[in-house]
Amino acid sequence: MLKRLNLKLLLKISYVLIFGIFLVAVYFFTIYCCANFFNKDRSPAPFSWDEEASSPDNTDSNGLNSSNQSGLASQDQAINSELIFYSFFDSFASSHLIDATTTTLFRDDLAAAVYFPPDYSWQAAPAEIVDKYKNEFEGIYLNDFSKPLAAIDRRCLGRDCLEQKGKKLSYNGKSVVLPKNIKENDIMSVSIGSLRKRWLIGVTLRDGVNYQGRVFYFDGKKITPLLFPDNQEKISSPYIGVFGFGGEESDFLLIYGSYRGIAYRIQEEKTVDISRFFDFRVMAMGFRPEVIKAASGKTIYWYVFSSSLNHPQLIKLWQNQDGEISGEAIYQSIFSDSIDAASFRLLETEATSFNLLARLKQGTSETWQVFSDLGFNNYKPGEMVFNPIPVESEIIIQKIADSQLGSAEAPCLDGKFSFSTDNSNWQELSRGENLNKNFRTPVKDNFFLRVDFPEQADKFYSPFLAEVLFDFYYQK
Repeated sequence: MLKRLNLKLLLKISYVLIFGIFLVAVYFFTIYCCANFFNKDRSPAPFSWDEEASSPDNTDSNGLNSSNQSGLASQDQAINSELIFYSFFDSFASSHLIDATTTTLFRDDLAAAVYFPPDYSWQAAPAEIVDKYKNEFEGIYLNDFSKPLAAIDRRCLGRDCLEQKGKKLSYNGKSVVLPKNIKENDIMSVSIGSLRKRWLIGVTLRDGVNYQGRVFYFDGKKITPLLFPDNQEKISSPYIGVFGFGGEESDFLLIYGSYRGIAYRIQEEKTVDISRFFDFRVMAMGFRPEVIKAASGKTIYWYVFSSSLNHPQLIKLWQNQDGEISGEAIYQSIFSDSIDAASFRLLETEATSFNLLARLKQGTSETWQVFSDLGFNNYKPGEMVFNPIPVESEIIIQKIADSQLGSAEAPCLDGKFSFSTDNSNWQELSRGENLNKNFRTPVKDNFFLRVDFPEQADKFYSPFLAEVLFDFYYQK
């Protein structure tokens, strides 16, 4: 009996010990998990000067890729107990960060960018010029952007004409039927344009809560779809829009004019998205675009104007040495508040200017002007200096993380970015990530940044800068 009692007692003691060990293990496991959970972001890996070490990703925490963000963004993102991350970014949405007293470059409010000051004249058109060319404006039909289905248009190539009235199309008086997969009830707008040998037809369709845009070629016999990138036959937008076109078969622009525009340059060998030039600032709530391609020697300018009532607009796009569209100027200031609409035709291109004839509508009256584009005032270097950029009372910049002029999609390779602690002695900031590992600079109260553009041999070209970025690590 005694042996049985001892055995039972030993079993109970064993159970108690095992359960006690289990409770102790749970206790320490809980402490370990809590410690790791609450401190997982407080002890990052030690910072290393090794150039092969992976650099920290700053984009998510600072939002530096937003095209609508402008100003100064700083964050105590410690690499270790001493080094702190700091970021300066400006997308030129306003001028409050720029020192206007020393800056000689031009900041375009609507393009939200910086370039050499534009050089142009805007004068009353001589009577003989008006008499000679005014009949060419009969083919420009002004439209009400708020009522796109009320629009009418007519585009002729020689004696052959394509006409559009609301949803209906006709060619030399005979009806043109849109593809069967386009339901008439879904059509929100139809627009047409002409190249040199063919026409373009743009159709906007309701697509649930969004809008779908489709474009077709028409050669007088058949309609064939135009393909967007990735062989897509349509584009999508949350905003209703009206298509506009201009150029020639081998090189033309296609623009979906809406609150936030969508645009492509269509060439034989490639299609390039240029929508960044038609953001909401430029589109001014939306208008139907018309495109003029003008060439003089190696210079090609694209002029885009609005044929919509109450939305006068004139935009110039220019190309870089590689032939890519790289810059934009908005000439909104030439229009007075009383102008209801403005339409343009190319007069001539000369060695020193591109000349456009403009018809301005003001109520029931009209006036005529000549816009002479003389390029840019770029015969000497230009610069933009930022206002003093404040920091803590005293820091030491240990390393540049990133230094950029422009974005990855639109870099400004012509400009130079410089840094100074006193607005007098400057050193150039190279582009790229993980730069200047020995860049040790004491800063007291503030520092300065400057952008320099070199003088240009071509008066019709300017570097174009849409944003700047300067990231670094510092020590208090």
